[in-house]
Amino acid sequence: MGTGVGKAIAHLLVSFPDTARVYITDLNRETARATARTINISMRHSEKKCVGTDFNAEKDSLHDFLRLFPEISVIISALPAKYSSALAASAIECGRHFLDIGGIVAVTKNLMLLDREARAKRVSVISGNGLMPGTGMIWAKLFIYIFDLVKNIWITVGGVPQNPKPPLFYGLPFAMESLQHLCCDQAPILERGAIRMANPFSYAGLIKVPELKNFFNNGEVEAFITAGTSIAPWTMQTFGVQNFWKRTICWPGFMKGVENISPENFENEIKPLLMPATSADNPDLVWMKVEAQIAKEGRLAARASLTLFDLFDEKTGLSALERTTGFSVAIMARLAALSETKLGAAAPDCALGLKGMGDYMEELQKHFSIAWKYQSFT
Repeated sequence: MGTGVGKAIAHLLVSFPDTARVYITDLNRETARATARTINISMRHSEKKCVGTDFNAEKDSLHDFLRLFPEISVIISALPAKYSSALAASAIECGRHFLDIGGIVAVTKNLMLLDREARAKRVSVISGNGLMPGTGMIWAKLFIYIFDLVKNIWITVGGVPQNPKPPLFYGLPFAMESLQHLCCDQAPILERGAIRMANPFSYAGLIKVPELKNFFNNGEVEAFITAGTSIAPWTMQTFGVQNFWKRTICWPGFMKGVENISPENFENEIKPLLMPATSADNPDLVWMKVEAQIAKEGRLAARASLTLFDLFDEKTGLSALERTTGFSVAIMARLAALSETKLGAAAPDCALGLKGMGDYMEELQKHFSIAWKYQSFT
């Protein structure tokens, strides 16, 4: 549902040989049909494997929609998070799996309350899919499975223009709501074993990213704490992790440019300062690093990390942010359709067992540059 990042989700879904049909929706039927037509042409599907139709989350009934298309087994919401709770409840009633692109604590907690109903209907409700918290948290959980005692986990991630321009050095996002959450919401973090709320832009500093050295400012970026980990800090706490948080990267100048923008008038104030939306003329890149510190006998014994790097795809016209977000969602949706996800309501890292995580990683590596690094201190 949604033709923004939804087109990237549909793009990968139609490429899977076991996908029979993908329906992509928009408020405007012609927009949905045009998006589906573009996907079919780019994927060379003459049988129209992707179909576009209209759906209004505020007015239309999901029950009625599924009566028209009863073959649908998974509902994916790429709509604003405010629609997730109602859509998830309807999907459960209809016996369908449900996924959203979340990361907002209140929304995810509401969906977790649907666990009993989802189990009774033998479906999965998975909230917070995408690059982060989705893939980022799956990687974090993998480290916990692999190593005996993970003491600290830090995630650093961001999507930025390849050729940034002042004043903010940041492009118009596909969801303004998401940018406002990053800039304005307090972030739950795990610090010294306790959950606390951190202000946005706290723990700020400059870091050098080797993968970005050929783009701008010799690869030096701002990194600062933002919301977007959903309920992950509480999950990490149950596994004995002492410190866990996520920092977002932007090109230098972003923090100074947004620090005085009011939450009440956020969109109106920030829009004139942003670069145009990502396109072939204004390509983007995405970088994410998940790092774990492993302890032994009270001392730091090793450090492990996974790093993902992606660029705007000129062939498909998909931005790096659309690809990394949408493809992550599509992979999880396929696993749900194949009954490889936990029944009930869960965050992505809790929806998969070790085998499912392996399948997820195997598919992810087909589409992105992913580097593994391990350093032992013993």
